[in-house]
Amino acid sequence: MYFDSHCHLAFEEFESDIDDVLKRASEKNIRIITSGDSPEGSRKVISLVKEKRKTHPHLYATAGFHPYGADLFSPSLIDDYSKMLKDDVVVGLGEVGLDYYRKNAAPENQRSAFRRFLELSVREDVPLVIHNRNSEEDLIRILEESGRQAFRGVIHCFSSGNRDHARAFLKKGFMISFAGQVTFTKADNVRDAVLSIPLNSLLIETDAPYLAPQEKRGKRNEPSYVVYTAEKIAKLRGFFKEDIGRITHLNALKLFRIEDKDAFSPRAVYRVRDSLYINLTNRCPNRCAFCMKQKDHLVLGYNLKLEKEPDADDIIKGVEKEKGFREIVFCGLGEPSCRLDVLKKLGKHFKEKGHMVRLNTNGLGSLINRRNIVSELKDAVDAVSVSLNAHDNSTYIRLCCPEYGERSFEAVLDFIREASMIMPTKVTVVDNAQVNVEKCRKILENLNVSFRVREEYYKEI
Repeated sequence: MYFDSHCHLAFEEFESDIDDVLKRASEKNIRIITSGDSPEGSRKVISLVKEKRKTHPHLYATAGFHPYGADLFSPSLIDDYSKMLKDDVVVGLGEVGLDYYRKNAAPENQRSAFRRFLELSVREDVPLVIHNRNSEEDLIRILEESGRQAFRGVIHCFSSGNRDHARAFLKKGFMISFAGQVTFTKADNVRDAVLSIPLNSLLIETDAPYLAPQEKRGKRNEPSYVVYTAEKIAKLRGFFKEDIGRITHLNALKLFRIEDKDAFSPRAVYRVRDSLYINLTNRCPNRCAFCMKQKDHLVLGYNLKLEKEPDADDIIKGVEKEKGFREIVFCGLGEPSCRLDVLKKLGKHFKEKGHMVRLNTNGLGSLINRRNIVSELKDAVDAVSVSLNAHDNSTYIRLCCPEYGERSFEAVLDFIREASMIMPTKVTVVDNAQVNVEKCRKILENLNVSFRVREEYYKEI
């Protein structure tokens, strides 16, 4: 599933074949938000969505006022938009914002109008879809001057800013959305920004009929082309396009408060890239400051908050439904060795079926189970990946808050040493400012382990 979070289907470019455009999007499982750019345009968008929802139920609207029209803005329009926001098909306010590229409207009028729409989005508690072109500094200043710590919204079609601008918007609570420019040959600044965005803050869009991706340059853009943007971002971030589609789809549902029971249902078996993951438990003896569980339960496009711990038969049935995966990984929202007996039973079963099996662990399994468990894992897994996440005991206690206290860090190191003697072992540390990566390497240099610094999913902005 994909989500084109911003396009303009009510524009005249789509009048002759709108049904075909929607059909092509539906065939690729693409949800769509189509946006207004004026009072009249917004009403037209709302009417279009109501009409087409009969055959395309995953179609939504936002009501907006493009900054190009700011010279004609009147405060009385706010009441009109307030009424439009109450319509069932409307999920946000936008696009609104600033545009200093063509200067079709006086900058002071643009800023004045934007402030009023910013106030409206807060008052009505709707996400704000912000248009920005060469106006980053003023936008950031206005957001700061508002006095609010955080907003709900998205910087749509991020293209003229850089990493620092993206960081400032993220600090204010905004998601960042990318369109076809990410595929353009010379758009290095856009691709650089993509690499800096936490995955939980990422959206994709087309901005159709504009900004067709490189593969379709010179043609009218349309929602079905959002897949090209997903594919490019996937290559940049080391994922499959389906992963980026799923992640950004769930992000859009969350931002715009769109209900979808299937998308938000808890997952015990879930797929990322060509690996199949098993979420055995949400229990863990650590409370790591950087753990996604402390922020949210939505991870890589899945809800990993279990309503109950799955039994072995449920896991086996879930795995049997999947095809074409490379490995099975015990890794969820908790520590798999909290359910050691189930882990061993499942691992042995899957190995007998010919699957490669890996355990992602915090290395505290021996403390959890009150005995040395490393030798017991040999028949259950082919390899282990251990989260070290600190260069010394005090840092581990401060960042990971282990319930086993002072014993924990040395227990992790013991687990790594023993595991490395009987199976392929990888050690990872989170990319966190408080972790000295080089000291971690030094600790491990005489051990037969591989080493990786992993991205913090919920980055500290």
